[in-house]
Amino acid sequence: MNSNLLLTLAAMLAVAGSASAQILLSGTNYTENFNSIGSGLPNGVAVYTGATASALGTVGTFTTATTSWTNTTGNFRNGASYLVGSGANTATQAAFADRALTLLQTGAVGDPGISTVFTISSTTGFQSFTLTMDLMMLAVQTRSTTFTIDYRIGGTGAFTAIGTYADPGAFGNTPFSFNFGNTLDNQSGTVEIRVSALSATTGAGSRDTVGIDNFSLTYTAIPEPSAIAFGVIGLAGMMALRRRRN
Repeated sequence: MNSNLLLTLAAMLAVAGSASAQILLSGTNYTENFNSIGSGLPNGVAVYTGATASALGTVGTFTTATTSWTNTTGNFRNGASYLVGSGANTATQAAFADRALTLLQTGAVGDPGISTVFTISSTTGFQSFTLTMDLMMLAVQTRSTTFTIDYRIGGTGAFTAIGTYADPGAFGNTPFSFNFGNTLDNQSGTVEIRVSALSATTGAGSRDTVGIDNFSLTYTAIPEPSAIAFGVIGLAGMMALRRRRN
């Protein structure tokens, strides 16, 4: 079997694995910095094309090889973080340790409907969720779209939008944050959080290269009921039973 075929199979397996695996929460936070993206997409992170307001779409192609921001092939790829600097050449980008999940739409790939999805197995036992991430403009071009950040619970139905990211017109990073309140608390089903371009690009010429990095969820454990609370509940139950008997 030749080396090119092996690389192709490895990339396919990486995509398939990421689409089926899920993020398992523990401790007080989950963070993905994508610095190991050269080995494939992290568990629970998947990429799609053809996404809509209520559908994930078709599993997309992810390229593990380091790829310059100005590469014109439409796909998801292993790119350098904006921290390397706007003037960095291809070699400097490839050698930079801080990586990001980067993407480029084309007429045949994800325009519209390019999407990155983080799937959490459940939030059972956790509460007070806050989301932060970095959204990067890495190659400013003349054709752009607006990305929507949204989520859904249970894996079916429409997604709920919580924010947007539009072309800022300049190279750099736009931090995003959102407090879910109690919406995600103690959910037994899957939770999907995604970044998607659901509308077609506007303008003419080449499309922007966009990056996603430092995706982080913070949360707290739901406190266990105390022995005193159990005692109060038990006493209340006994008193209610006694009233019924009387």
